[in-house]
Amino acid sequence: MVVVDDDAKEQEGRVKGNRGMRNGKRAELTTPDLVILSLLAERAMHGYQVNLELERREVRDWAGISRPQVYYSLEKLAAANAVRSGCTILEFFRAVSTASRLSTSM
Repeated sequence: MVVVDDDAKEQEGRVKGNRGMRNGKRAELTTPDLVILSLLAERAMHGYQVNLELERREVRDWAGISRPQVYYSLEKLAAANAVRSGCTILEFFRAVSTASRLSTSM
């Protein structure tokens, strides 16, 4: 489960650490990063759940967020200390199972 870190440092839209750096410069947060961060501000979700929510809201059409982009953005946001992981493996599989049942019932 990924949750927004309320004690996030550097909330000015910059990524710190080597994973967020390109050519020695800090990477700016992109539209996909901000969309995903806003979804996580509503409630904690796994990447799989973020993808389902993007599909449900038809966000992919205007924000240009691919499935792999979700995981890239989550990693980038985690490197920036904007989000953190907040569950065990068992909780993850329960959440994926629930999300899968919900998506097939729609």
